[in-house]
Amino acid sequence: MNQKNNKKGLFNCIVYGFAVIGVLATLAGVVILGGVAYFWYADPYNIKEFINPMQWQEQIKTSSTSSTKSVEESNNLPFTQQQLQMMSTFGIDVEKLQNMDPQKLQNCSKEKLGEDRYNKIITGEVTPNFSDVNKFKECVN
Repeated sequence: MNQKNNKKGLFNCIVYGFAVIGVLATLAGVVILGGVAYFWYADPYNIKEFINPMQWQEQIKTSSTSSTKSVEESNNLPFTQQQLQMMSTFGIDVEKLQNMDPQKLQNCSKEKLGEDRYNKIITGEVTPNFSDVNKFKECVN
C-alpha cells in the first residue's frame, strides 16, 4: 500500500510540474508577443524601415527620379527633405554632404559605383541598393 501511495505521489508531482511549466511557458509567450507587438506598432527605434527594405528603396527611387535630373543640370546638390532624411538614416552626414563640392561628389560617386551604375541610378532606371548606399557613404564620410 505504501508503494502505491509513493507512485501516486510521484505521478502527481510530475503532473503538477508539467502544469507549472505550461503556465510559465504561456506567460513567457504572452510577454514576448506583447513586446513584439509594442515594438511593431510603437516603433520607438524606427525598426520598420530596416525590416521592409522595399519601402526605403521605393522612397529612394521616387525621390531620385524627381530631383536627380536637376542635380546634373544645375551642378549643385538640391536634395529633397525626404532624401536627406533617408541619407541620415543610413549614417550619411547630411551637413557635410550639403557643404561638399558637387563635382567632387559626382566624380567620387561615379568612381565608387561605376559609371554605368551611377547613370542608371541618376536616371531612375534602377533603385540604389544597400551596397550602393554604402559606397556613396564613402564619398561623404
